[in-house]
Amino acid sequence: MKKDTAKLISRAEACLEEAHHLLAYDHYLGAINRAYYCIFDCARALLHENEIFAKTHQGVQTKFNDAFIKTGLIQRNHGNAMRHLFALRQASDYDFDAELTREDAVYANDMAAQFLQTCKHFLGG
Repeated sequence: MKKDTAKLISRAEACLEEAHHLLAYDHYLGAINRAYYCIFDCARALLHENEIFAKTHQGVQTKFNDAFIKTGLIQRNHGNAMRHLFALRQASDYDFDAELTREDAVYANDMAAQFLQTCKHFLGG
C-alpha cells in the first residue's frame, strides 16, 4: 500500500471513530458528516492506490463508480451508500430545515463501517 493511501485509510478510521462518538451523544448531523467523510476518504484511498485522482466530491464519486462499481470490483451497494451519505451530508451541512434522525445517523455509521471494511479488505489490510 502506498504511503498516502495509508494516510487516507487512517483518516477514514478517525472519521468513523468520530462518527460513533457523535452518534453516542445524539449529535446526528455531526455523525452523518463524519460518516460521509469516512467513505469519501476510503474512496480517495482506493483511487489513489490506482493512480486515479479527482479534485471534487462529485469527481471522486464518478471515478470511484467507473473504476470499482461498474467493473464489479466492489459491490454496487457501496456506490449507492456513498451517494446517499453525500446527500445526507449535504442536507446536514447546508439545509437549515433538514430533519435528520437517529435512524439516518445509524444508517450512515453502519454504511461507513462496511465501506471501510471493504476498502481495507480490497487493499489487503
